[in-house]
Amino acid sequence: MDLKLKYYKDYFYIGQWNNNQKNGIGFLKITDNILYLGEFLNNQLNGFGMLYYKDTGCLYFGSFNNGEIDKGIYHDTKKRLIYHGSFKDGKKNDKLCSYFDINNKHLFVGEVKDDIFIRGYLLLCEINEFTKSTEICTDFSCDKFFY
Repeated sequence: MDLKLKYYKDYFYIGQWNNNQKNGIGFLKITDNILYLGEFLNNQLNGFGMLYYKDTGCLYFGSFNNGEIDKGIYHDTKKRLIYHGSFKDGKKNDKLCSYFDINNKHLFVGEVKDDIFIRGYLLLCEINEFTKSTEICTDFSCDKFFY
């Protein structure tokens, strides 16, 4: 494998090449707002990596499969939300995932399908100078959730 820097019209890649394809570990600037650092297989994001969307402040850290995000941690820094679980066709899909709303201190643990939480537990946490934590646990099943 060779380590090369290649410039294209709107992006550049620095990393390992094999058979004139991105194979191995590399850095890809897709646009001015999208950056990827991680593994490639036959020109596809494949394996472990990190994808950063500068304009929205979103960060994905986890596994990729044939160019698609697969399973990992998605952090929306502007909305202050963290999701840990699997994805299918770019949407949150998992039988057991966790989703944390930093602003409202809500932690959801349960099942999500096509970005909609369908069943699980909601934990509300309140932290102040008098109590280290107050927790209320609620079991729910619903078609739509507050996101």
